[in-house]
Amino acid sequence: VSINPSLYPGLKFNAATDLQPVAMFASSALLLVVPASSPARSVADLAEQMRKRSGEMNYASSGSGTGGHLTGEMFAHALGAKAIHV
Repeated sequence: VSINPSLYPGLKFNAATDLQPVAMFASSALLLVVPASSPARSVADLAEQMRKRSGEMNYASSGSGTGGHLTGEMFAHALGAKAIHV
């Protein structure tokens, strides 16, 4: 719900002011993996590749708008790079 305003324009409620958190009911882990054939052996290596190959690299998640998708977008944005969500 907290990311809905970023994904859906024109919501009839304001998640920041109209809702009150009660309890955390779920959590999930995010993993960063590359093929064994990739030259990246660390996050720094991957970041360097993404900067050099901006717009050429793909990443996958469990679906559009999921934590993995948005984290991938944030990672690319923080690097000043572009990545293609597949």
